[in-house]
Parts: sequence; structure tokens; C-alpha cells
Amino acid sequence: MKQTAIVLVIIFVFFGQLWAQNAETDFQVTLTQDGNGAIITKYVGTARIVRIPATIQGMPVLVIGNEAFTTPRRQPNNTISYQGSPITSIMIPEGVLSILHNTFRGCTALASVTIPNTITFIGENSFSGCTALTSITIPNNVTSIGGAAFSGSGLKSITWPASVSTIAARTVGVSYVGMFTGCKNLQTVVIPEGVTKIEPNAFSGCSALTSVKISNSITSIGERAFIECTSLASINIPNTITSIGEYAFSGSGLRSITWPTGVSTIDTRMFSSCKSLQTVEISEGVTSIAELAFEGCIALTSVTLPSTIRSIGVGAFLNCSSLATVIIPESITRIEFGGDTLPSMMYSIGYPFQGCKNLSLVSQAALRRVGYTRF
Repeated sequence: MKQTAIVLVIIFVFFGQLWAQNAETDFQVTLTQDGNGAIITKYVGTARIVRIPATIQGMPVLVIGNEAFTTPRRQPNNTISYQGSPITSIMIPEGVLSILHNTFRGCTALASVTIPNTITFIGENSFSGCTALTSITIPNNVTSIGGAAFSGSGLKSITWPASVSTIAARTVGVSYVGMFTGCKNLQTVVIPEGVTKIEPNAFSGCSALTSVKISNSITSIGERAFIECTSLASINIPNTITSIGEYAFSGSGLRSITWPTGVSTIDTRMFSSCKSLQTVEISEGVTSIAELAFEGCIALTSVTLPSTIRSIGVGAFLNCSSLATVIIPESITRIEFGGDTLPSMMYSIGYPFQGCKNLSLVSQAALRRVGYTRF
């Protein structure tokens, strides 16, 4: 009987901590600019399971403020690192409207997040570096999510809300940190109708990513969006897309690709170092293949060029050592090849088909017919 009582007390204490909201004194607050509610500016409690009260000092909690659960620290090299709170769970009540920038950044123990339907805004880097966070549900009332919000987190899957039209990036100097940059456990991504833009570096370095479902509403994919996604063997790019930035799929695990009809240029280093890429279907409408677009695609064996192709840049197929077949429509009489008129010393990166040591004689003849002479 005594042992049963002890067990009941332990259960009561555990679930009491789980369900009871934290004391108001666990939070530092300030008034919103319009005076209608409270902003949590800092969590100062010690509990690791945190349930934010709906009201503090008689005012509704409307905003979880910048860096409320983390502390920025300047390093000797003048960079900023973030020391997150050791919380493991956060429950945000109905009524809260915004989670601001860096709010939970670096909270490496945070494994559970409850976001209410009233939230409309999630700020930049808000969950960045939350390595224990494997899943999160983003309500469809959210209309804006700041760049790099989930970068470096432990997410394994994500369904992006249709209410947020852009998967945003954060600008850092002259480069970008994408929404999910460095999420090494991310395996599946669903991008629904309503989303129109994937910004630069969105999924860069997501080395476990195997499945991406892109809706027909997407019109642009930013540079380096899927760079170094080494487990991504296939992706369906809708023909609604009109712009794809350079390096977008560089170093990925793609085995085949059908280029969309709406994008006329295969930009710089688009598929460079895609060592598993075997087949490429280049749609009619493509007019140019930029420099180093397929450089180092050592498994690529065959390329069929469309009748619309007009130029192929320097090093476009550099060191595609398995490339044996290049099919060129008879209707093409001339292609402009990058570097063809310059001395080799000025183009150390190589001519378009340099290093393609297995090109068949038929393919060499076809290339020669349209003006390529650098064999």
C-alpha cells in the first residue's frame, strides 16, 4: 500500500509539472507598443517543461520576444553564438500572435513545441540549432516565416503551410542561410499548392533528404537550394517554374532529371559534381547551358540536346568521363561554344567537352558539324 502511494505521488508530481503553467515570475515582460498585451522578453525560470501562461500581470501574452529563450555571446573571432535555455518542451497558449527572431535559437534540448492556431508570424532563426526537435506542426494561420527559421534543427520531416508563399532565406553578408540549411536529419518535404518561391540555400546540406514534393504553384527555385542533398535521387520539377538559380542541385544525389520547359537556361554549375546523375532530358525551349553546368557528372552517359539550343558554356560537360552519346537534332546548324575563340591558357577550367574521353565518333562528328572543334 505504501509503495502504491509513493508511485501515485511520483505520477502526480510528473504530470503536475507537465500540465501546470509556469509562474508569472518565470518570465520577464514588457508592454506591446499599442498597450494591448504583453511581450515575453526573457525566460528566467528553471523548469525544463515550460507552459507559458495566457496572461501575465493581467495582460494577455501576445508576443514571444527576440532571444527570449537564448543568450547571444560574442566570440573572440567577433562572431555571435547562441546559448539556448535547457528547456525540453514549450507549450504556447492560444492568443499568442508572434514568435520573434532567434527566440529558441540554440535550444539543443528542445524536443517538443506546441504552436497555437493564433500564431501568424515566426521570426528569423527562431528554431535554428534546435537539434533535438524532430517534428513540428505549423498551423495554416501562419502567414510569414523568417529566413533560416529551422536551419540546423533536427527536423526529420516538414509539411510547409500553404498560407506561407515563400520558403525564405536569411542574408548574411553576401551569402544566404536557407530555411532548412544544414538539417542533416530531414528526410521528407511536402510543399503544397499556394507556395510560389523557394529561396536560396533552402535545403542546402540536407544530406538525408530523399523525398521532395513540389507543387505546381512554385515559380522559382533559388541558387543552391538543394546543393549537397546527397541522398536526393530524384525530384519532379513542375513546368510552372520559370527560374532556377545557379548551383541549385550541385553535389546532389540525383540520378536523372527532366528539365522544365519554362526555364530557358541551365545555369552555372547547376548539376556539377552530381556523381550519380546518369540521364538528362533537356526540354525544348532551353537555349543555353551555362559554364560548368554538368562538370564532374562522372556517371552521365547520354545527353540529347533540344532543337532550341544556341550556346554551351565553358566546361559545361567538363570531365564527364562516361559521356559517350551526344544527340544533336539535324535542324541545328550552329552552336556557340564557350572558350572556342580563346587560347587554352585563358580558360583553365576547360572547354565544354574537355575530359569526355569516351565520346563516340558519331557524337564527335555531330559536335563538329555544329562548330565544336576542341577534341
